[in-house]
Amino acid sequence: MVVGSLREKCSAEEAQSRQRERLLDPLEWRKGCSLQRPEVDFSLATKKYQRSSAGKEFLPEEVRPPDICLETMDFLMDSVLDADDAQDGLDGLFAVTPSLPQIYSYLHDRCRAVRMDLHLQQPWSSRTQEFVTCHEYCLRFEALSRFLFSQRLKTTNAQRGDAGATPSDHYDERLGLQAISQTIDPLLAAYQQAREEGTPFENEPFVQRLVILLLLATSPDALPAHLAALDRRLVGHPLVREAIEATGHFLSGHYVRFLRFAASDLWASLVLVDLADLARVRLLWLRARAYHKAVGDRWPLKQLAKLLVCDAELLRHLLVTYKVEVVEEPEAEAVLPRKGAWEDHPLFCEFPQTAGPFASHAHLWRSHRLSVARRRDAVKGLMDPTEHGAEKKGMRQF
Repeated sequence: MVVGSLREKCSAEEAQSRQRERLLDPLEWRKGCSLQRPEVDFSLATKKYQRSSAGKEFLPEEVRPPDICLETMDFLMDSVLDADDAQDGLDGLFAVTPSLPQIYSYLHDRCRAVRMDLHLQQPWSSRTQEFVTCHEYCLRFEALSRFLFSQRLKTTNAQRGDAGATPSDHYDERLGLQAISQTIDPLLAAYQQAREEGTPFENEPFVQRLVILLLLATSPDALPAHLAALDRRLVGHPLVREAIEATGHFLSGHYVRFLRFAASDLWASLVLVDLADLARVRLLWLRARAYHKAVGDRWPLKQLAKLLVCDAELLRHLLVTYKVEVVEEPEAEAVLPRKGAWEDHPLFCEFPQTAGPFASHAHLWRSHRLSVARRRDAVKGLMDPTEHGAEKKGMRQF
């Protein structure tokens, strides 16, 4: 068992070694140095991830203890996560203003290094609040990044007319999901150990809720086994209970209830944005299948927006994507085609399995007033739903 003794974000030896080998990240460069021969800024440098290998021994002086790991995570989330925002004032801290893909690549590696240091000090480190908080930061960061890059990719593909392209400088969803899995497993194990010892961690219900929603969005086949293993006391917690109910609403086709849950808080909205798109398309498909084709049908946009749990702007994007005409007089209405014009219409295909890219990601980001500078608030838990809010929503009947 290792007990770390490195009291810095990165040892001077590692920083100098990476400077000599030209392995410094631009976010670690000293401001004003030559870009041909970058120099390290020791106040910015953080330990790089090193893969463990057979025969490699990690020395205590190379490993950060849990309190320094948390200090490192606070620095990364407070200073680096928003470094692409030129209006935030943080651009003066770094030698360059990075792009979002550069920030993600850097943080993905440095967060992994923090988790490695904590892993090397198990089992004692997993009993600490710092261990849990660092993993919670990592989980929120990866979940937020998945949304941000999904938004960028959908916007790019919509402009290119290519629904399948993945630009090389963008997020790799497979690696992102792998990082989420590597974060969830030790975090849930630490929660379980703390519960068994009678000292549960405060944020466990929220994290369990987030895990359920991530499974619904990415691996629904794994949901039954995960839910079956949940502690009975957790299942009854308002935050966890409403997440379980939401999975039931989506899987059983109660899409209006699901959409109202998906719009209820930041993390439900971000994690479930693609499923919410699909739920809206399926509701539209069901309405279209039910109308009388011989005479056509008109739907007031106000009623349709209420049914699909979205505002008028997002609804119009959806209708344009699925080639539904909108008339403005005497009131705004969606007009479905009459008999003879609907056979090849997008709404009369097979039951929808995917949704078109109709700007819901960008709309969602605006609707939560999430500027670049508020990423840190989301990752550090300042925008998590509360138990009281979940209890109030649980009393509402749809």
